[in-house]
Amino acid sequence: MPQYTISKFLTGRIKSLTPQVKLALNYANIGIEIGIDQLTSDPRIQRALGSAWDGTDQGVTLLASAINALAPVIRGARPK
Repeated sequence: MPQYTISKFLTGRIKSLTPQVKLALNYANIGIEIGIDQLTSDPRIQRALGSAWDGTDQGVTLLASAINALAPVIRGARPK
């Protein structure tokens, strides 16, 4: 898969999980099983992000870092 495909997904230019992006996520053991659109349209996620984000690019970076840091905990909490 071309590097630019992953770059487009990570920067938000690809908003859906294409077959190529799903393969990369599975390879990286990220394990997204639902669509990004479904996740971001969930009111609980919207409220959480809205209360945490300060409206700046730095805030986006900090939120993304926090979510990435929590990812192993979240993935580990899934029922097996």
